[in-house]
Amino acid sequence: MTADIEAATKALQDAVQTADQARDTARDAATDLLTQTAPLSNEAKVASAKDALQKLLDDPTSTTAAIENATAALRDALRADGADRNAANTAGTSLVDLVKGAPAYTDKAVQDAVQKLQDVMAAAAKDSATDLTADIEAATKALQDTSQQLTVILKLPVVQLMRC
Repeated sequence: MTADIEAATKALQDAVQTADQARDTARDAATDLLTQTAPLSNEAKVASAKDALQKLLDDPTSTTAAIENATAALRDALRADGADRNAANTAGTSLVDLVKGAPAYTDKAVQDAVQKLQDVMAAAAKDSATDLTADIEAATKALQDTSQQLTVILKLPVVQLMRC
């Protein structure tokens, strides 16, 4: 009988130790991921997932499964927002390259729009709270609109320009 109690006690201790190790592993993975959110920390999905995970880490009663699920949600948000950021940066860089080779680039408004886009992209790359993927997209659109408007004007015959 004593051997059975000792075996059951040992099994319980082993199960508690295994659960503690799993929880520590989940907490370590979550804490590590929280340090890797830049430059997307302020994007809506990432910020929300990051806050939810941090709340779980701050709560000593959080389960291992809850921490693992929140870590996965943050990882998914980083993946999605990272893809969006990469697409915005690629579109912006491509447009800058295209515009710099066009006659419209000699115009000050186009040069200013190029500089604004480059500034927004640089700030976003540094995890800016105010320069996000949507701002890169907006600056890209503004550059596109400015350069297209000027291109249309440059194509007008001189007589039409004099009437404007």
